[in-house]
Amino acid sequence: MKKIFFGILIGAFLTLSTTALASEVSNLIGEKVEGVKNVSLNENSIGQAVIIQGKSYLPVREIADGYGSKIEIQKGGDIFLTTPTDTNNTPEESSVPEDPSDPSVDVLIKKIDDKKYEIERAKSEVAGLDKQAVELKERVDRNNEQGVIGVANTNYEVIANQLIKTEEKLSTKENELADLEAQLTELQK
Repeated sequence: MKKIFFGILIGAFLTLSTTALASEVSNLIGEKVEGVKNVSLNENSIGQAVIIQGKSYLPVREIADGYGSKIEIQKGGDIFLTTPTDTNNTPEESSVPEDPSDPSVDVLIKKIDDKKYEIERAKSEVAGLDKQAVELKERVDRNNEQGVIGVANTNYEVIANQLIKTEEKLSTKENELADLEAQLTELQK
């Protein structure tokens, strides 16, 4: 229950403070670190926070790891966190065997959960690439109207190709998920 509450609290904090924090963080560049404080989770040290202008800034990876969350840093630098779906069974405490040849229900459920996580990450990457491609395409169109050929053209082609490859990977992962779910259904009969 504490993990769920903390997850909701962190989610609300990140959602409400992202815009304000973005402007604050850009103002922190070059500022002096006033101090460092240890950060503990359930009486276990998980890292250190730096103090800048009287505020503490926590390391995302250590906090995520402390709560058993998965963390992914996307190519654009965005940080993608996923909280565990089963709060009573963190990854370290998992009783599911890791033998890939074991066709048991528990193993298939774990594989399905992992594949769903991979799909969410891929969808997030596709969304980020799509956004970049749209922005670059607009820049390319403006450059073409002005008769300028710039780096945006090359960048657009690179991002567009990467988007296509990532969409193909996403499709493959979705097909793999469908296969795993079919295996689970068959096994549960």
